[in-house]
Amino acid sequence: MTPPQTTGPAFGGEPGATVASDPVRTVVADRTVLKGLPFQDKPTTVTPGQQERAATAWSAAGERVRTGYWECGTGTFTAVRDGAHEICYIVSGRASLHDASGTVTEVFPGTVLVLPTGWNGTWEVHEPVEKMFVIIQS
Repeated sequence: MTPPQTTGPAFGGEPGATVASDPVRTVVADRTVLKGLPFQDKPTTVTPGQQERAATAWSAAGERVRTGYWECGTGTFTAVRDGAHEICYIVSGRASLHDASGTVTEVFPGTVLVLPTGWNGTWEVHEPVEKMFVIIQS
């Protein structure tokens, strides 16, 4: 049996770099982590009163990679993905995303959405949206 790899690019390091010897742990989080958090005003909203909340479930590589849950109320807000890719899974709700080129993408429960670095546009939230996200700094 081959021992587990502890060096090299597969673990986020340079070839030959060593990885911390901490045991690998399973991280478990569910969307109930959001329910205990207060809503806050959405900074990029164009709809007065729109609010959001978010919870990070896990991060690594000095926060270069993080995952968690996000919830946002109805309304419209602008978004810019500068320097990061975002992968989302829509848990509940419904929204229309309008990108800078004018393309409209509808999202609803079960949608997997990728917003690569450089994406910008607006989210039009028709029903409050909950999503699971992964953000990867580029």
